[in-house]
Amino acid sequence: MVGNKSKKEDTLAIAEDLRLKIQDDKTKTSTLLMGCKTVCRYLGTLEENLWIEEELSGYAVAKYKNYTEQTRAIPNYRTVNCIYYNRFNAPLIFLNTKTEENLSSFKIPNAITELETVEDLIITGGPMLDVVNKLNEDSGNVIVKAIVTDNHIHAVLSGLRNRVYEFLDETIIELKYGAISETIFENIRKEVDSKMVDICPDAINKLQVAYENATSNNPEAWSHVGSSCRRLLKEVADAIFPPQTVLVDSDGRKHSVNESNYINRILAAIKQRSNSDTTFDFTKVAFDYIDKLAICRRKISNKVPLNIEH
Repeated sequence: MVGNKSKKEDTLAIAEDLRLKIQDDKTKTSTLLMGCKTVCRYLGTLEENLWIEEELSGYAVAKYKNYTEQTRAIPNYRTVNCIYYNRFNAPLIFLNTKTEENLSSFKIPNAITELETVEDLIITGGPMLDVVNKLNEDSGNVIVKAIVTDNHIHAVLSGLRNRVYEFLDETIIELKYGAISETIFENIRKEVDSKMVDICPDAINKLQVAYENATSNNPEAWSHVGSSCRRLLKEVADAIFPPQTVLVDSDGRKHSVNESNYINRILAAIKQRSNSDTTFDFTKVAFDYIDKLAICRRKISNKVPLNIEH
């Protein structure tokens, strides 16, 4: 996302202004799309939103292997009905059944700027007419053109405006609230780092290494995250609840807290310090999840069959 705060604010202002303009019928759909393109350029997400350029320039039918592939690639809101005409310029009310089933409607690939400037769209060539004539060849009627009436064109423009609205809505929500979870995580991280320095100074370096490996672009670094986290947890356990030979009571059961059972030792320390059973239960579930996740990550990196029951 946008790194510079003022640029982020500018992008949000553009997106919110565009969303308001959608309600104004005087604002052309192509104008809205150009605005969305600017938003994507600011956010660095143009490649993720190629549909905007395709809507502006038209869907290049030549890049598709066949008409079926073209139909799948073009959005459903571009589906229209046509009136077909033969070589005598007479409309064909009834095509054969196979043609009616396959081409009673089709998706138009034309640029939105073209659709905005015509009342009726006249199609005199292209894959769609080729397919229609192939399916209708037994009738003896050669179809030379198809006309998409203005009400169907209006429906396409309306469908596209809905998509633009959804895009802007998602963008605005992301710009306004997307950073909240990052901020929460960063605040928690700072607090954890601070406490780690007090509780287990030697482990702070391992924590930093785990952070760096987790955010690395190198897949080899990811394989070390799980093992680093497990070693870190063990050092924390050694600091807050050293290994003991006696069993510890919890949930009506006896749990080992020896050298290897570091998760049990951490939970035992939390139990001693907790003033609420609910808080402890929540923490226990979180630790169980983290421990199993670390086990899974390590086994996946080592290609070991998973068996997380322990």
